[in-house]
Amino acid sequence: MAKKQVAHDPAGLLAAVFSGGFGIQTHPAQQTCSVEEISRKVLTFCSERAISPLPAVYELVFGYFAGDHAEIVKAVDAELANGGIDTERVLVLHEKFLRGSDLAMAVDCIGAELGVELSSLERITRSGLDGAIRSRGELTRISSGLTGRANSQEMMRLVQRIREIVVQESNNVTLMTEGLDVARNRLATIERDLETCVRAANTDFLTGIANRRALDARLAAMVRRSCGIDGHDFVVMFDIDHFKRVNDTHGHAVGDNVLREFAGLLKRECSAMGAFGGRWGGEEFCVLLSSRDENGGAIFAEAVRRRLEEVHWQRLSDGGEIGQITASAGYALRIEGDCQNVLVERADRALYEAKHRGRNLCVGAQELIL
Repeated sequence: MAKKQVAHDPAGLLAAVFSGGFGIQTHPAQQTCSVEEISRKVLTFCSERAISPLPAVYELVFGYFAGDHAEIVKAVDAELANGGIDTERVLVLHEKFLRGSDLAMAVDCIGAELGVELSSLERITRSGLDGAIRSRGELTRISSGLTGRANSQEMMRLVQRIREIVVQESNNVTLMTEGLDVARNRLATIERDLETCVRAANTDFLTGIANRRALDARLAAMVRRSCGIDGHDFVVMFDIDHFKRVNDTHGHAVGDNVLREFAGLLKRECSAMGAFGGRWGGEEFCVLLSSRDENGGAIFAEAVRRRLEEVHWQRLSDGGEIGQITASAGYALRIEGDCQNVLVERADRALYEAKHRGRNLCVGAQELIL
């Protein structure tokens, strides 16, 4: 049986890396408190609550201690008064208060860069076109002058002028080509930046796999196409069994790493089966699968359940036993006419039944009496 070690993720390395990395301005009321002091408060805050010091966590908690965002201060205070806060809740608050604005700002900046490049392209093409129009006009006039008989001197002058026009146009073409090459490279950079923004908007911060937004988009595309085009379509829902017990017994940092490890396992299985998986929320994950096999949903769910069951977990910090961690799964075959909500609801009911029967099981929606 394979052993998986899970770190406690002790805080202590991020102050130098992230202080100032997010463009955060300290609140005027706390100008006597340096960035280094706030950073120490952030790391202490995370360490005392076993919160993983992820970049997004650091940004949110730094904003809380800096006092530069009243809504963040209010929300964190409410969480603390309501029994405490963990990594998951911090990431939820970051998504709510900071991530959207960060992405919007990034897209705005990219849009501004794109505007500059479009203006540059317009100037380059206009310049090349204007030069070509002028040259064409002069060549037309020279051609008209050749209709009558010309002496050798006049002919030599015309040939020299034509050669000058050709050289000038060649230079113009070279300059235009160079300008277009620069523009092409800049546009490639802008395209990469946009791809980065799209990935960020569709990625779960904690686990690094697809988030609910990405899953919803893929699910919408699945139900729009006709059944049978790519075989049988399935929604498979997973839920890590007794996850709260893991958090309560071993701490939230260990729980966070369990989520990451399960996400990695799920990602590998999805790659092998051509499926799309992501984190639905909390300890629940979702996979969208198309298979030629009418039992494809059951096969996939059982493969993931068995892989997880085979892992034996230990803490990296002290080698302490975590023991076996299992997951329950519910899957549903898409039926023609299913909308997103109905399809997910059937898979969810099957998942609930798997947990009701004792957990560490896979149950199909077709097994239920509806």
